Amino acid sequence: MIHSQQSKQGMQLERIQWCDEFNVGVKIIDEQHKRFVGILNNLSDSISGTKPDADEVYSVIIELIDYTSTHFVTEEELMKVYKWENYREHFKIHNRFVEKIGEYNKNYHHVSQAELEDIYLFLKSWLLNHISVEDRKLASFLNSEGLK
Repeated sequence: MIHSQQSKQGMQLERIQWCDEFNVGVKIIDEQHKRFVGILNNLSDSISGTKPDADEVYSVIIELIDYTSTHFVTEEELMKVYKWENYREHFKIHNRFVEKIGEYNKNYHHVSQAELEDIYLFLKSWLLNHISVEDRKLASFLNSEGLK
């Protein structure tokens, strides 16, 4: 379920409300995805005011980067332990995402309100797509190995 709020630019920023359709069926991954969604919603809130606080936005971006690393390590450890044949492909997807958010972090102080909104929309779209496609593949494999 998605909730919208008006941004300074007049664009609808959609907050994500966790729902069962986002669950992939592996408890630790689902719990971490919920936390990831919470951080993205914090980002939406922090950039949606009439005058976003730069320190607050930056703090949320740093939290997102840190949590992304934690989450990806969890998934990658599960892939290694259970010897998932698609590990390298999934790992590369994670690396490309880390590089992208690293670019956002480097250029953060030089972006406009509209660019912040674009960053949020990219992150939201990437996460929901990654959960529904890539992480479902991983979860299906892990479930077949007995991990729930």
